[in-house]
Amino acid sequence: MLGQLEVIAGPDKGRSFPLDEGQVFQIGRGPSTHTKLSDRCVSRQHCQLKVENSMVVLSDLGSSTGTRVNGIKIEQPQRLLPGDVITMGTSELRLDMLDVHQEGTALLPAAIRSPAPPSAERLSDLSQLVGKRLGHFTIERELAQGQTSVVFRARAIDEGQIVALKVLRPELADQADLVKRFLSNMKLMQALRHPNLVEVYKADRTDALCWMTMEYVEGKSLKQIINGIGMFGILDWRYALRVAVHVTRGLAFAQSKAILHRNITPKNILIRQADNVAKLADMLLAKVFEGTDNLLLSIRGKLCSDMGYQAPERVASKPVADSRTDLYELGATIYALLTGHPPCVGSNPVNIVDKLKNEIPPSTKSVQLSVPDQFDRVVLRLLAKRPEDRYHQADQLLSDLEAIARSHDLTIV
Repeated sequence: MLGQLEVIAGPDKGRSFPLDEGQVFQIGRGPSTHTKLSDRCVSRQHCQLKVENSMVVLSDLGSSTGTRVNGIKIEQPQRLLPGDVITMGTSELRLDMLDVHQEGTALLPAAIRSPAPPSAERLSDLSQLVGKRLGHFTIERELAQGQTSVVFRARAIDEGQIVALKVLRPELADQADLVKRFLSNMKLMQALRHPNLVEVYKADRTDALCWMTMEYVEGKSLKQIINGIGMFGILDWRYALRVAVHVTRGLAFAQSKAILHRNITPKNILIRQADNVAKLADMLLAKVFEGTDNLLLSIRGKLCSDMGYQAPERVASKPVADSRTDLYELGATIYALLTGHPPCVGSNPVNIVDKLKNEIPPSTKSVQLSVPDQFDRVVLRLLAKRPEDRYHQADQLLSDLEAIARSHDLTIV
């Protein structure tokens, strides 16, 4: 046996399937596949693994919902690395490979195969960190990629604590001023503790790599949830209200400490699987990159995907941001939870900018009639073009959201 696939989420969680050299392994819920998953959101023949020369290559088989590796949809055959997670429907399967350098036959998901990360000269792709050590952490698998960093699941070598480890891309870690801002801002975040904010544990630099560790939230981002709306149907407005209350509580606490987020989007809000608590991540991180060429480049690269959530004043010739900007972006995220898309959608950046400045988004009730009038009015007030027409502080918004919950006999803890 060369390795195995372990189901780590979904109806078949806990099952595992061995992989052998030379095998062509089909995954799906059909009787002719090797897995016969019970997840109804998985196609009968969903995807295929080919194991050859100790390499594992994944291909989608024209599935109805697509196949993702570490959260990214694949369009062509892709080679997998130990610890990679395949997502299909509501199921997740992790690739564990046999560590041939150890005696015995222990299967190690992203085991320690090198005592240190590659040098900056050799590290063209941060995915190479999987299986390596950084500081006193072992990097187990990749969780997400962004324009400025890559996030991994990691384990403390001594105490075994699981953390989310964010590593800045090497080209950013080479900039002394940016690294200084990163370390100082993340040090400030270490003192910020709230149930609806992702906790920051530590920020440091190891050789050429600049990194931070955070609370590991087992669950999904709102981006993943919104992306699934087209497949599973519109979410109940009560779910969106619960998220709004949780995130607003975290924002109100941060604003009481004179801290802004500056980049609230669905990918920065995590929903913990165990209790559906919403947690806002990456506080102050956008401030680290403000005013740098790299930030401008990253914004240009993600215009069509994230710009629809930005406040109009953020795309002005002289961008500004204050507490009302954070509240607009929260409103845009809640709007997407209720409708399946951000308030401003366009085919190109110029079109999106024009809509952000000039087009009033339709009522959420135009998509979901069950949304209470009070909730609809709150969301549309958050999306006002002029900052002075919005809520000015998060505690004002929180008061109205909690009043809506009480009027519908909802208890949001």
